[in-house]
Amino acid sequence: MADSYRKFTPFAPRFGAPMKPPLAAATSRSRILSAIVAGLSLAACSGFAQAQQSDFNGVWSDGIAPIEIHQSGESVEFRYITNEFDHHFVGHLVAPGEIEGEYAPRRNRNTGCETTLAVRIHRVAGEAFKLDWRALDSNCDLAAGQTGEDALYYRQN
Repeated sequence: MADSYRKFTPFAPRFGAPMKPPLAAATSRSRILSAIVAGLSLAACSGFAQAQQSDFNGVWSDGIAPIEIHQSGESVEFRYITNEFDHHFVGHLVAPGEIEGEYAPRRNRNTGCETTLAVRIHRVAGEAFKLDWRALDSNCDLAAGQTGEDALYYRQN
């Protein structure tokens, strides 16, 4: 009689599988659901972080002169004016936290000489970015192919 009871119990082992009480099955489903929710939350936070990394609008400064960056979608533009040079930047977002474009032109304010530089801007922290440049011609004080890296720029607003 005990055998027949065990045979028809819904939680009895079938085909040699270990018996699994209902509570363990529910706990297993809860763990799976919790993992799915955690994964979705992480993906949402990651998307927010990427969107935040891609927002360059606003005033930034390297301690020398402020830059007011204007961003519309993936297009980015700004002017950076120091005592010696007037830089006009035009570029676009190529990845979260990364912009490529040109100073076209970079004009010497004393001589009027103009040159073009390729520029790459990349976030190094949440509210700071680094700017790397490469001269595309030898029109003025830089040799074609010459490279450099500016100081860190920090968000001011």
